[in-house]
Amino acid sequence: MALSSASSSDHLDPASYTEAYMYNVGFQVFNTLLELGPDGRVVPSLVESWEASNNDASQWVFKLRKGVAFHNGKELTVKDVIYSLNHHRGDDSKSGGKAALAPITEIKEVNPHEFSVVLSAGNVDFPASFLDVHIGITAEGEDFDKGIGTGAFVLEDFQPGIRALTRRNPNYWDPDRANVESVETLAVQDSSAQVAALLSGKVHVIDEILPQTLPLLEKRQDIVVYRTPENLMNCFVMRTDAEPYTNNDLRLALKYAVDREELHKSFLSGTGTIGNDHPIPSWDPFFSKEVPQRVYDPEKAAYHYKKSGFSGPLPLSVSDNGFTGSADAAQLFQASAAKAGIDIVVERDPS
Repeated sequence: MALSSASSSDHLDPASYTEAYMYNVGFQVFNTLLELGPDGRVVPSLVESWEASNNDASQWVFKLRKGVAFHNGKELTVKDVIYSLNHHRGDDSKSGGKAALAPITEIKEVNPHEFSVVLSAGNVDFPASFLDVHIGITAEGEDFDKGIGTGAFVLEDFQPGIRALTRRNPNYWDPDRANVESVETLAVQDSSAQVAALLSGKVHVIDEILPQTLPLLEKRQDIVVYRTPENLMNCFVMRTDAEPYTNNDLRLALKYAVDREELHKSFLSGTGTIGNDHPIPSWDPFFSKEVPQRVYDPEKAAYHYKKSGFSGPLPLSVSDNGFTGSADAAQLFQASAAKAGIDIVVERDPS
């Protein structure tokens, strides 16, 4: 596979994952306790069942799948789970999974294959926290960077920013997975290079297809294009905890200043769907159809911009590491915002 978003600073420790390349490699090697099913709902993984043990859903009991082995041969037990969860907790933790586990006040072993969790408040959705890609499970006392998990593939070689090589786990607990003998995951940032590698037969899978390239690939009978609707979100991020974006009127001005229809037509060549300032896709069980679609409105943008009291240029930092083609998208945004009297300065940064 030739995948994008790898870095020379990547680690196998799931706590450090920030991009899709390591999400993919991580899921080859590690399992999470629960997974997201094809219908967008929570399904078992290393945990086979769970239930709230009190009326307000502030206490939960999870039962582990039995007969699961780590790559080093050790059988999975609750002690491994508690060790792995605690890796992300604590004041000094910089884990990407820290927030998901923040409500936990206590984790306790009930028996070797059952554990309980006490939360600071009731939360009927808490089990979904265990879907987090950062919360892969390793054996008690192990260094996560060794890549010893329970996953479908066993790590053979890892060169950050270059490649990962894994081999099929002959003892994998799920007979419906691990259907190839090996996976070599190559770090290829450039979409054109990925497509060239695919067309030449050097790789079997790529993940960066620009909309303009899609017709070329779909014409090839030996290539299958899989469309996964709304599986990622291209967006320009405003840090609401930092000036000047603590001001909601300024944020609203910029939201109304985006010509989503033009972006959809020009930047995405009509592929994908138009977003609405939140990351919840339409297939998600919690998607609300009642929220009206925000549309391009230069007059409303100008009104909120004036109300915000802000004046002067707004820097917009873009890089293909954010999303491929972000510089082109930023220029379209710059043009539509200018019609509302908003001056956006596009700053191109290296990936």
